[in-house]
Amino acid sequence: MSIEIFLIYVAISAGLILIPGPNVLLIIANSIKHGARAGLITVTGTSAAMTLQLTIVSLGISSILLIVSDWFHWLRWAGAVYLIYLGLKNLLSHDRTPAAPAKMKAYHLFSQGFLVSIVNPKTLLFFSAFLPQFVVASSPALPQLLLLSATFLGLAIIFDSGYALLSSAVHRQISASTGKFAQRLTGGILVSAGLLLGTNQMETKP
Repeated sequence: MSIEIFLIYVAISAGLILIPGPNVLLIIANSIKHGARAGLITVTGTSAAMTLQLTIVSLGISSILLIVSDWFHWLRWAGAVYLIYLGLKNLLSHDRTPAAPAKMKAYHLFSQGFLVSIVNPKTLLFFSAFLPQFVVASSPALPQLLLLSATFLGLAIIFDSGYALLSSAVHRQISASTGKFAQRLTGGILVSAGLLLGTNQMETKP
């Protein structure tokens, strides 16, 4: 793979990652409500799921891709319902206490990130279609796929962490006035992410 092809891949990947998908919306929501630490833990969850998905694609485990394709609608709706549930839980909460960051266990934050990312099967299908376009036939495919996967994952971690830190700054601003607004904002973001995932509007964006 030439450096030119690799740089084109990096530019395209960065552009795709910067467009908010379900993963990013969950990271933003958790960062706004719970602070930067919570957002970064959520990033570890989404990144762990993405690592698994990229590994499956790189190793060419076609049987798993076939199963995911068959169960796509069920997985997609499971993820959508979960996000909408989290959103409504925030919207319907009657807690009006202002705002120090609400504490949430790291395990729950990691699990949320992992589950929302892993139940979006379009991400796996996206990787299986996107990555091979940059593989040069004259060289072994596996090392190239591993490099492309590691690059995409690294960019995702960097940009997703940036979203978490920026969103936590929003939390600090609104926490000075009211925690109720933070809850409603978080709830609206999560419901929006669920609806977008459920209506299949993010089919090419992890």
